[in-house]
Amino acid sequence: MSFAPRFPGALASTLIITDDSPDRQHRVILSGTANASGTSTLSTSNLPFGAQPLGSDAPHRSVTFTRSAPGVAVVAVDATPPFSLVRENCTTDSSAASCEAEVSFAPSFAGEFAGALTIASTETNGTGVVVLTGAGTDFKVAVSPSAATVVRGSTATYRLTVESQSGFAGPIQASCSGAPAKADCNASPASAMLAAAGSQTIEVNVTTTAGSASAASGVFDGMPRYASLFMLIGCVFLLGRRRASFDAIAGRAAGSRSYRLLLALVLCWGFASCASKPAIVEGTPTGTFTLTFQIASEPLTHSQTATLIVQ
Repeated sequence: MSFAPRFPGALASTLIITDDSPDRQHRVILSGTANASGTSTLSTSNLPFGAQPLGSDAPHRSVTFTRSAPGVAVVAVDATPPFSLVRENCTTDSSAASCEAEVSFAPSFAGEFAGALTIASTETNGTGVVVLTGAGTDFKVAVSPSAATVVRGSTATYRLTVESQSGFAGPIQASCSGAPAKADCNASPASAMLAAAGSQTIEVNVTTTAGSASAASGVFDGMPRYASLFMLIGCVFLLGRRRASFDAIAGRAAGSRSYRLLLALVLCWGFASCASKPAIVEGTPTGTFTLTFQIASEPLTHSQTATLIVQ
């Protein structure tokens, strides 16, 4: 007896022997399992994803599995982390001549990664392996100095050093927050291009404002603060003393005397108010402040803090 299957799978048949005995026929049950005679193929043996920033998904990539014969069943499709199997139609339809498996890559930390996509079928030695490779990229930020002390009206300077990790490359933007009132915080350059395996230095200047008090000029510069009040009292006293003599000379009516008295009081008040009053210019408040320097490159953002002491 021989067994020569024409398609894969479990097979069964019957051998019948006929003779001249009363029973005439004798039956023998035959069975066997056939594996596919050919070898199924994969569209590639290596699937590189390249460099991918942390926090993002690389574009999905697909592998095609072509069956060597109809009926070759795929029993499992799997991918090792950080690679993931997005979809596949190989295990659901064994009648199709080919099927696809789609894979994604989402690194969780910087570095090189290698994994495998495995497609197992019912063929002899029917496990196909595709090597998966990719790199997670990032950048790091350092600040110097960690603290600076300035006198109001002067500028504190900090330097940020941004370094590429695992081949990161792309545009970066710098920003600053946490500066006190009446102070400006500016980064130079505010944006730059970070090269793979390169570094970029960014200078951040925090400019404070000095407080000052300047007197408005007048004929009574330097006069004490309440001198205008004493001048007003003196004017009222003198007017009271001379009111009778003014009335006798002018010969005016009582209503006219009241009008002149009111006018004289207004003039005295205006004259007294000419005394100088200091105009205060507010500066940056003194104290200790925490500055936050942020470097962003979508979808990545890294921050560093530093201390500013204003005296």
